[in-house]
Amino acid sequence: MNRIEFLRELSERIGSMPQKEQEEVLSFYSEMISERMEDGMTEEQAVEALGSVDEIAQSAMMDMPLATIIKEKVRPKHKLRVWEILLIVIGSPLWLSLALAVLAVLLAVYIVLWTLVLVLWVVVLALGVCAVAGLPASVMAFVHSSAPMGLALLGASMILAALCIFFSVLSVIASKGASRLSVLIIKAIKKCFI
Repeated sequence: MNRIEFLRELSERIGSMPQKEQEEVLSFYSEMISERMEDGMTEEQAVEALGSVDEIAQSAMMDMPLATIIKEKVRPKHKLRVWEILLIVIGSPLWLSLALAVLAVLLAVYIVLWTLVLVLWVVVLALGVCAVAGLPASVMAFVHSSAPMGLALLGASMILAALCIFFSVLSVIASKGASRLSVLIIKAIKKCFI
């Protein structure tokens, strides 16, 4: 496949993108082909080295900001007729309330997810503070009370420190998982609009 065929096929695949973004993608890949040809490749080799048109188009669509995708998809393709506007207005109590309810539930689930991560980090902080506070308390118990009380406080402080380390590892894993899930959610939303 030569440059013109490649760019034509890519243009067809990204046709739903706004014109400005289409031009940027096409000029970027045209320049990449030119650079590879300057490095000694033939036109066909340079096009082949880029990869498949489908993968490039999918990547370009996924790299586009979500707001731009939504704005482009929501914009009507034709001017709305009077009866279409009336149907939208008359049906709005039903479809708008359902859409808001679904959005509220999804947002609540997302907030709960990140709240659980935050709670884990608060537990880590509390355990760390208690472990650190237990050390001077054990010294005070050794000095003013009895040795067994001081040893008990020192043991409790060490246990709290171990729990702090365990929960900090768990919190890091939960934070990474929630971040990955957030990225997957955004990509799924983009795919719905693409």
